[in-house]
Amino acid sequence: MFLILASFNSFAAITIVQHILGLLTGGLLLACWHQILRFLEVGASHRYTNKIAGVLLLAIYPLSSQPIVAEHELRPEAITPFFAVLDIFLTLKFFEQRYLRGKQWHSAWLGAAVVFVSFFLLSLKPSFGLTALFATLPVLLSLFHRKATWIERLLFLAAAAISALLLVLPEHYLAKSDSMATSFLPETLFYVHANLIADQMDEDIACGDCGQRGCEWLDRIKSELREEMRRSWELNPNYRSLGFDPDYLMYTSKEIRQWREKFFQGEDAKRFRFYWYYAERALMKHPARALAKVWRQMRLFYSARNPAFATGREIALTEPYRRTVEMLQNPAFRSTFLRFPPSKKYEAACASAASAHWAVSQLQRIRRCNQVLARAYLPVFCAVLLASGLLLCSQKLRFAFGMLWPATLLIYSYNFGTCLETAIIHSLDNPRYMTVQFAFTPGCVRWHLFSDEPQTNSFSETADGKTHVIDEGQGAELWMCNHLLRPILFVDLLTDRQSRISSEPMRLLPRSHAKLLLFRSKRR
Repeated sequence: MFLILASFNSFAAITIVQHILGLLTGGLLLACWHQILRFLEVGASHRYTNKIAGVLLLAIYPLSSQPIVAEHELRPEAITPFFAVLDIFLTLKFFEQRYLRGKQWHSAWLGAAVVFVSFFLLSLKPSFGLTALFATLPVLLSLFHRKATWIERLLFLAAAAISALLLVLPEHYLAKSDSMATSFLPETLFYVHANLIADQMDEDIACGDCGQRGCEWLDRIKSELREEMRRSWELNPNYRSLGFDPDYLMYTSKEIRQWREKFFQGEDAKRFRFYWYYAERALMKHPARALAKVWRQMRLFYSARNPAFATGREIALTEPYRRTVEMLQNPAFRSTFLRFPPSKKYEAACASAASAHWAVSQLQRIRRCNQVLARAYLPVFCAVLLASGLLLCSQKLRFAFGMLWPATLLIYSYNFGTCLETAIIHSLDNPRYMTVQFAFTPGCVRWHLFSDEPQTNSFSETADGKTHVIDEGQGAELWMCNHLLRPILFVDLLTDRQSRISSEPMRLLPRSHAKLLLFRSKRR
């Protein structure tokens, strides 16, 4: 961002670059679509249909209102989708080169690229920590494969070391001079779990376990915390799963801002130690309640209508611009940020937009597509889990489906990893954590992967000099997996983000033996 500002001396240039990355994200989604199709033998009659489906997939993301609004903001949500989808594409290419084509050197360089992009995602958006871990899992598993060479292993380790040196360590050292870097996590954990912590304080006061400063001191903190929680709910009842607004407690509350002087002798270090202590104490004393909070957060995403899809007619811009102008009035911003010449023009533009009552509208057809996808996500996800259970129980079924199964799990893991980490640390009631996942969540809900219906429930095929037989019972299971996986291949291609494969690398049949992979048989 600073390089763009230095080059063009205008904040508008950042928006233009973010819009370009948004368009490139749509192109990467289309590339991911075609990459997945390479794992399948698609009949000629379906090739044209597949191309149309890919174009529709490409159109949903850039024409939806959420990405457009995000690209007008100076937040990581504007560029994170591009790198998340790039990570998916590189991992799919890694699968192809290593397990389909057997090109170890190509897969080694792709694996190194996956590691670097995953580290970059982590530095760009900390809520992608689990997602970054899942993303590198296929690469890590390949290191333990018996055919992996020491040169490949060294290349992967070098990629991880370079990523850490270029991305993680500089941020670690710069954070030492940034007060918000040290305060953000303890404050977030304390305020997001304020209800659990206040209940824990009540228990400590009741049993007299109040520490060195006494129960009266702790009771004053608890009383002010509960009062500010009640006030935050009256002002902003949007965090319905929590029952209070943690952002109000963290950024707006005047009473809590005085805690450092009132209760901690003006020392932030003491305040942060207190926050860490009670966040850990509440978790250890009441793990069931903490898990219940995570479960409620996960249900917000995995609900009957997935909230990652924008289904409204328009998104008003007046309130975001008004909050921006209000934030720029903060003395901390005026003494630093507003010294930069382009910032004055930026402040004037935000003030003008706040009074213009602008809104980003969404086409009716795109809105309807998002509505359908929002309702289809949960049933399709359940179908994926059911099919995965059947595949785990049979090695022959896993062999028959080849790379289709791990590629599907890879895409769904992006959502799961992002949602789980957010559910643990923060709340999915915050729409920003939904917007950032939209790039890899939509897709084709109803995509028929298999062109022919099976004639029989048993068959055999010879591959690599070996005969593989699937009997009637396993053939019925394969038929069920077939139809369960039909609608799910890319309902989540744009999501999430979520992880990779947690099983051993799958062996893929050569293209000459595509019958086993696709379970295609002659018609009656």
